[in-house]
Amino acid sequence: MVIATIKSCLNIDYINYEIIVLDNNTQDKQIWKPVESFCRNYSRVKFEHIEKMKGYKAGALDKCISLSSSRAKYFFVVDADYLLKANSLKKAVGFAEAEKAAMVQFPQQYYNGMRIPGLEEEYRHYFKIFASGSNHGSSTLPTGTLSLYCKKALLKVGGWQSHSITEDAEMGLKIRQHNLKTVFSPVILGEGLMPSSMPDIWKQRERWSYGNAQCLTKIFKLEAPFRIKLSIIIQLSAWINLTGLPLLILFASMVSSFFFQGYSFDLFYLLSVCNLVVFYLGKFILMAISSDFEPRAYWKSF
Repeated sequence: MVIATIKSCLNIDYINYEIIVLDNNTQDKQIWKPVESFCRNYSRVKFEHIEKMKGYKAGALDKCISLSSSRAKYFFVVDADYLLKANSLKKAVGFAEAEKAAMVQFPQQYYNGMRIPGLEEEYRHYFKIFASGSNHGSSTLPTGTLSLYCKKALLKVGGWQSHSITEDAEMGLKIRQHNLKTVFSPVILGEGLMPSSMPDIWKQRERWSYGNAQCLTKIFKLEAPFRIKLSIIIQLSAWINLTGLPLLILFASMVSSFFFQGYSFDLFYLLSVCNLVVFYLGKFILMAISSDFEPRAYWKSF
């Protein structure tokens, strides 16, 4: 899979660029050695294997900055399962220079999306609603892949240097803290691999929700207008399911009614149910207006 990604990067139609492949913390040589052997055949590719590295993906990305050429102007983050289009870098750099942006985020697209069409629509829904809406306040947060950074901006904010498990969102906060411009472009530059099993989806959402919750605690330190803070909060909370509290209250009320039979819990029931109805109805409407709405596709996803 990684070699296929590197091959797509080698086919990019661009005058001068380099490919940095960094493998960190992989103990099994049978996994990373074939990738190293493949990279040796191309002078454009730099391969680095590091046995023990701190900082998760953020630590690896920081190391990639130091490995990059001193003449490099932009830094394009590509996940190991993505296949890029030949004109991807040319379009990305062109858009960044036209917008004078420190960071440009492009939508994530999936070549295995038809296996779970409803899930693919949900991912697409994020970029159509949340990412697109962030352009109104220049408050776009990167999403981890297909993110183009101006290298000067990365050095100005001190690189990733983060132990957050959503280092991309935290980098967006750091860039905004320095009053640098971030934008979203709807142009599709490549396709990746979408999780196709419930355990994988659960693991992904758990990481996104927890990592973004970490970033939400830093909003109060962000020096920015309220509308920008609100836009960032909306993006960070996009994957956090807000139904946990009303469900907990509803369950607690039902249990309490057996022990405190002289008390009425009707108000708690009503508020909890109203909260759930408003939340799911709102999600349903947003999905409907932002996607090629086909109820049967969502049903098949289950």
